Amino acid sequence: MPQFRARGFTVRCDHGRVLELSATGAKPAEIATELGVSARTVFRVLSKAGLTRHHQGLPVETTVRMGELLADGASYAEVSRTLNVAAKTVQRKYPGLGWSHAQRTEYVWAKRKLASL
Repeated sequence: MPQFRARGFTVRCDHGRVLELSATGAKPAEIATELGVSARTVFRVLSKAGLTRHHQGLPVETTVRMGELLADGASYAEVSRTLNVAAKTVQRKYPGLGWSHAQRTEYVWAKRKLASL
């Protein structure tokens, strides 16, 4: 049975059982609980077998919609709120398309003017 060395002690883990449970659709945390090992141990076994589950990322439609909203003049924050994604994600996908300092200032002044009416 393969062993892993972690924090000064050896953890024994049945790789076959981890792979079997993973094939049934069990999550790594569930597998870890069932086998009495850490989730990290389960991730190591799955990684060695090439079965790690990577984040799929944003759907193409969402990314396209981001570009459309930014092209229409929306800010990163507005796109973020509209599409329910992190503003940093919008910035990474479309760098350099956010509002300039002058545009932000203009927006704040227009907002204040409307509020005073």
